[in-house]
Amino acid sequence: MNKARLQGLSAGIIFTTTIFAAFYYGTGKFEGTTPTAEEAKKTVQPKDPDKVLMEKEASKEAPSSLPIQLK
Repeated sequence: MNKARLQGLSAGIIFTTTIFAAFYYGTGKFEGTTPTAEEAKKTVQPKDPDKVLMEKEASKEAPSSLPIQLK
């Protein structure tokens, strides 16, 4: 591929992307896609209750990170 073809291909990709972005922005297709706070909490919280219990037990058994003082 020579330089002119490569520049033309790059310009075409940029132009096409701009057209799609303008369409979605202009028609409002992106509105309503942002999750609410409740929806975000549901996706972050693990769904497996056994996993939650295992993590709690592991944190209890883990040694403390406080330095040990020798007398």
